[in-house]
Amino acid sequence: MRGKIGPIRVFVVEDHAVMRSMLCEAVERESACELAGAAPSAEEALASMDPACVDVVLVDLSLPRMSGVELVRRLSARTPALPCLVVSGHVEASYAQQALEAGARGYVLKGRPGDLAAGIHAAAAGQRYVSSPLKEELGGNGDGS
Repeated sequence: MRGKIGPIRVFVVEDHAVMRSMLCEAVERESACELAGAAPSAEEALASMDPACVDVVLVDLSLPRMSGVELVRRLSARTPALPCLVVSGHVEASYAQQALEAGARGYVLKGRPGDLAAGIHAAAAGQRYVSSPLKEELGGNGDGS
């Protein structure tokens, strides 16, 4: 759980350049957030990201080579206190369940900007967040309630 005052420092991992740009812009538009960096692959994120300078990692589920789930698993093992929020276009609950079991703090569907901001804030506060279309399928415990 984040215990510092100041902006939430967010690192984005997304392989598609346009989507990565959109996610970075969404983070920068959120007044309580600050973009800590971005990477187009899991491998580059692991090599370039300094976990001490990041409060939340946004991870695309469908990354080339190493999947988003595997990246979450590795980040959770390496830095357990660093929350990962998976961002995906996959609406099936099974994908969200895999991400959460790997250690993700939440699962946000792409195209739901309000969920992205809420997910970032929840993850930074140590809470779980799941986009509302999936909450019921995952037991209704999506937003820390």
